[in-house]
Amino acid sequence: MPATLFFLLAFAPDVYRDKDGKDVITYAVSLPAKRNPAVPAALWLGFHGRGGNESQLVGSMTAGLQKAGLRDEFVVIGLKSKADGWENADDEPVRKFILYATKTWNIDPRRIYGLGYSSGSFYLNRFAPNNSDLFAGAVTYVGGQGGIAKTDTPENKAELYWVVGLKDTTVKAESVRPGAQAFLKAGFRAVYREMGDLGHEVAKEPTFEESLQWMKALRNKEVAPRAEELAFLEKFSDPQKAASQLSEGSTWTRAVAIGGHAAAPVVLAGLQSDRESARSGAAQACTKMMFDAKTVDALVALLEDKESKVRLHALSALTFQGRWSYFGAQDALSTFAKDPKRAGGERKAAIAGLQEIVKIDLLGGFQLHRVIWTLVDLLDDADGGVRQAAFLALKGIDPAGFGYVPGAEKDKRAAALEKWAAWCRRVCGEHPA
Repeated sequence: MPATLFFLLAFAPDVYRDKDGKDVITYAVSLPAKRNPAVPAALWLGFHGRGGNESQLVGSMTAGLQKAGLRDEFVVIGLKSKADGWENADDEPVRKFILYATKTWNIDPRRIYGLGYSSGSFYLNRFAPNNSDLFAGAVTYVGGQGGIAKTDTPENKAELYWVVGLKDTTVKAESVRPGAQAFLKAGFRAVYREMGDLGHEVAKEPTFEESLQWMKALRNKEVAPRAEELAFLEKFSDPQKAASQLSEGSTWTRAVAIGGHAAAPVVLAGLQSDRESARSGAAQACTKMMFDAKTVDALVALLEDKESKVRLHALSALTFQGRWSYFGAQDALSTFAKDPKRAGGERKAAIAGLQEIVKIDLLGGFQLHRVIWTLVDLLDDADGGVRQAAFLALKGIDPAGFGYVPGAEKDKRAAALEKWAAWCRRVCGEHPA
């Protein structure tokens, strides 16, 4: 079968009609081949760019999920706006369709996400946070934002993985940046990426694969878990009775599967347990799933744990949480890495975490100022192993590393260090201290 014909058949458009037979919205659906219909699936909805249609993003979405090993977990559906691009008039049809899709394909309402491109990005950057009863979050490419409803609990709203391109001449990054910064400053949660090689494009690596890992770790904050999940969480309401269960590996497997704010109290109890096995298990759960800011604070506290094993698990967990813009995690790793009183191996583990957090930002976005400055500062650390680790984390910024040699004596490093500091001031501004 010709590839073009296969694509048309695989993502053929359909129309959702209400009970009166009136057309509500046009869509194209791609179902996973190996799905167990009895297990609620995640739903990923595509919102095309101006002039696009319901099939525009479906191919990229399914290919991305396949590459990430997540294809069998997701029902993928592309939607078509009423007009050429997405407008407020599409709000009600989208809401109706999500409710229809949830019932039709047995969707887990805590795992509904969006992918928006251009016009679809502008739309989701507003619609998803304003409709957090429907969306856990949205991945958006090359679009801005406006019309966010006021709320006293911005941290409880749908999150964004928001990507703009520094080569985009259609929606310029400088026009988007103030809105993104205001969104974050107001307390909403987003991973905001500016990519140096991105034009007016969608689903481009490395951000696309990372966004899928972000979705995997995110759950809706306003929708309650299923009855059996609530029953499991209820077992931990009595701290004395729950103490032994917090040391069981099956507890953390289940807590990760539930995830989000709903499972956060159980994770917090584990992180604060007097049992080393419970603290370790809870910290390892935080290397796979986002819960809430309180769990991040508890992970920071574990950096003072008497057990080195727990401290290392906490460092790994703070790395994971720091990737998804928990800035407290980034700050804690930065402080830990610069502390000469810490063990050298643990400091290098913290630097490896900072390297993981900042690797995409170093491709041209340079938004994570504190992390980047920390790595540059560590080039002048007294510990040669720490200097080497920091230098490796910054590898690729300059082909010759500005002439820096980690093993050189301090006076021999001075000229290169000044070049590194000058570069950092240029891309990040003055030192945050």
